[in-house]
Amino acid sequence: EWFHLLSKEMFNPYYGLFEYAASDNYTLQISPNSALYNQDHLQYFKFIGRVCGLAIYNNMIIDAFFIRPFYKMMLGKKVTIEDMQCVDVKLYNMLGYIMNNILRTPNLRFSVKNSTFQELQDELKPNGRNICVTEENKNEYVDLMVRWRLVERVKEQMNAFMKGFGDVISPKLIQVFDERELEYLMGGLAEIDVEDWKKNTEYIGYTANDD
Repeated sequence: EWFHLLSKEMFNPYYGLFEYAASDNYTLQISPNSALYNQDHLQYFKFIGRVCGLAIYNNMIIDAFFIRPFYKMMLGKKVTIEDMQCVDVKLYNMLGYIMNNILRTPNLRFSVKNSTFQELQDELKPNGRNICVTEENKNEYVDLMVRWRLVERVKEQMNAFMKGFGDVISPKLIQVFDERELEYLMGGLAEIDVEDWKKNTEYIGYTANDD
């Protein structure tokens, strides 16, 4: 119960450290603007990492579910455009269109508006604001946009979280899991896969076709 109550407060979007993903109102992601809400936000992320490590160590679950890329970042895995679908559908569709069609946007550059200060530009690569996106380099652009959206904007917060997590559990020990297994380990099942449930059900005295 202690982990349940504490995690319910830690991950409350009201405090500005986390926010709901664009696709729903229960899956959480790190807020890229957390520093605006709390100047000590990195210390809080380190503390939250320790709590999550303690929960795993004590075979407890936390009262929160994160976007899939969060678990991939914990495992040090590369994020892909498919990871964007559950986070930012609009950007996912735009990047998918760029990937699958002839590029007809001559002014598209390797830069993007800063998520906090719209008048500023974040460069996706050195001198990116002066590099045009072409048919030849559009795959690189998509990869960098995905990384910017999911990783770069919250890198400091994620590093602080993993530092706290590592104080309790070595990150090497969770490498045996994939992102879905890590999600289950930390928070239980967010969604029940009925088809998988059916395939792995052992019937005793009944069959799958019985009423």
